[in-house]
Amino acid sequence: MNVQLSNVAGTYLDISNDGNVSQRKNCFCSQITVSGESKTHERIKAIEAWQYETQGAVSYPVQPLHAVPGEGRLTVFAQLTGNFPASPVQPGYIFLLEGDQVCSLEIMAC
Repeated sequence: MNVQLSNVAGTYLDISNDGNVSQRKNCFCSQITVSGESKTHERIKAIEAWQYETQGAVSYPVQPLHAVPGEGRLTVFAQLTGNFPASPVQPGYIFLLEGDQVCSLEIMAC
């Protein structure tokens, strides 16, 4: 399925599939906050540590299903299928955007 994503959201999800966590920082503004799995992570170093930990524990490709644009935001619904309990899941990714950077990302279970 071809889903229309902003450049930065598309890049973030492509990097998720490539497994190159260190490249994700190029998508984020310096004050980035990411919420997911009942936790909030602030700043790039804390987010990278969380992402490396997650990547070491589970493997899953992210397949965007559809996107809902809004003023300064993009909500992407995706399917994740991998080696984790309850797979597959379809979380929502709520990107708050400033220009070509993500300043906040909330990953919510659906």
